[in-house]
Amino acid sequence: MIYDSFCNLVNDFPGRFSNALIFEDRDLPSGQGSLSYAEFGSRIKALADEVRSRGTRTDFVETTHTPGTLIRIFADVCAGCSVVLMDPVLPPLREQMIRRLLAPKLDAMFPAGSAAAKAVTGPASDEQDTVPAEGHLVFFTSGTTHSSKAVVLSARALLHAAWRGQECLPIGESDVLLSILPLSHVFGFVCTMLWGLCYGATVALGRGVRHLMDDPKFFHPTVLPLVPTLAGAMTRFGCYDPELKVILIGAAPLGENELAAMHRKTSAKVYTGYGLTETASGVAITEDVDDPYSLRVCPGVEVRLAPDGEILIRTDSLLQQYIELLPEFGKVKDRHQEIRRQVRKDLRLPGSEPERETSLLDSEGFFHTGDIGFFDNSARLHVSGRKKDIIVLPDGTKVFCPEYEKALSDELGTDELAVSEKNGRPVLLISDKVKKETAESVVAKLNQRLSRSQQIAGITYIDVPLPRTVTGKLKRWMIETAILKGDFSVWKQ
Repeated sequence: MIYDSFCNLVNDFPGRFSNALIFEDRDLPSGQGSLSYAEFGSRIKALADEVRSRGTRTDFVETTHTPGTLIRIFADVCAGCSVVLMDPVLPPLREQMIRRLLAPKLDAMFPAGSAAAKAVTGPASDEQDTVPAEGHLVFFTSGTTHSSKAVVLSARALLHAAWRGQECLPIGESDVLLSILPLSHVFGFVCTMLWGLCYGATVALGRGVRHLMDDPKFFHPTVLPLVPTLAGAMTRFGCYDPELKVILIGAAPLGENELAAMHRKTSAKVYTGYGLTETASGVAITEDVDDPYSLRVCPGVEVRLAPDGEILIRTDSLLQQYIELLPEFGKVKDRHQEIRRQVRKDLRLPGSEPERETSLLDSEGFFHTGDIGFFDNSARLHVSGRKKDIIVLPDGTKVFCPEYEKALSDELGTDELAVSEKNGRPVLLISDKVKKETAESVVAKLNQRLSRSQQIAGITYIDVPLPRTVTGKLKRWMIETAILKGDFSVWKQ
């Protein structure tokens, strides 16, 4: 079944007889509390009535893993209120800035009296549309190739993404879905919470960062969505519960070595999912667990490849729009972009012209993902990486940075390194904790296998951690800026 609105989903809750949520409750002997689907739905409806009566149009929700948080999100959306999903660990000043900048922009996008606002302004009159619209949800991109952007998604888009996941990897009443990833990110919201609630599973709400490693054995999940960094940690510490049947990896692919180590620690089947914030997550998922990197495109999604291999997507779960947070929120991004343009201009390097504005979709309605990939002979999609992960050298040769990084990481035993470009040549940034003699020897060995233009031309040792997203991906736009400026302290700002 495909749900088109949160209200329709909540209306189905009373007919279910299992628990919707389980969570920590120290007042109970078992240490676990629960909330039935019927009670969950009842509380959502009661709070939605309050939201309507108050006329709330925008709500900033700190996405802690508690029943109250989920009740509030569903109630807000059902009442027609836009919900901005806030990361609980945001610095207070940044949180205040986001609130100040986003609230008027959302109010302008969905003004009182518009279709999207009628649900919060009371019953519709005879002259008005009698079907009140639901509120939208605002997520933030991870910021791998530019600073994070606010993305507006409809409840319908998220629900359809959950259905696509269900068609490829079913979940049901006998399953316990552990939710420990940030609900402020689309993968966490859809795949660790909404997917389970749509199809009758019990969602176990994690107990926070301090319990990430022991939550699997506390809640005994059958389905566990993870990002690679967390999966690697759980594998190292042997955190998987015997009842676990499925591990779903998202945000980035799990390395082959990490996958092999995981299989030694658990008998659970490992799937890889592919999607973006802009597509509400679900685009493609593993079909054959013996080859988790070859992905079946989900029903209702069209994928084509551009001539340069970029993955283009058309689906009914695409974002409504981006919300521009400049000037204040984008000062750091603007400063980095201006530095890049100015230094490139001074050095007469390509890319010194201002970036051109591009439309959200192309003329055929396809979203340009910025990812590159290919289809195999079985029409399965393989995602190779980001277009911004590719360095185009002056002679036209292309260098795929993640391939270099994996080879170097395997030899040096550290992930604290990155390959970028300086003066038209590949260069390596690496933690100063690595011995220089060792690094130089490994780089020399790698260079022997490469043509001269592809060889790493220099090594820079850094005493600050590389800038990464919350899912562990390198923020290459910040790395490029620091190299061009010659100042790595900018990452601390």
